[in-house]
Amino acid sequence: MIAPGFDEPYLVAALLTGQPPLSRNRNFELLSSDVGRRARRRASFLRSVARDIERMRVEKGTVSVEHGSFARGAVRVVIRGREYVRSAYLTHDEVQLMVTAFPRVARVLDLHRAS
Repeated sequence: MIAPGFDEPYLVAALLTGQPPLSRNRNFELLSSDVGRRARRRASFLRSVARDIERMRVEKGTVSVEHGSFARGAVRVVIRGREYVRSAYLTHDEVQLMVTAFPRVARVLDLHRAS
């Protein structure tokens, strides 16, 4: 069991990468706390952004990454498909988590980060 007191970024990373594995039964109290709910919601959001980026590789859509003076040093990821446009604001820490957790998405984000 993960001891209470772990912060939200650690839980988001654990939920994305599966390291350490989090059993919902064993860690019920932690995952149902306010911090746990926020971490689950953020991890779900990052997984959905990763799915959309991966979908654009298949559908030949575009993904652009904008670095600017957004709140808290965020990065804006714009995903354009045939039928929709999605914008997501990610912190640099969240971009690092996505690069670590999703190797295919990492290639797209790394290409844009180098420019």
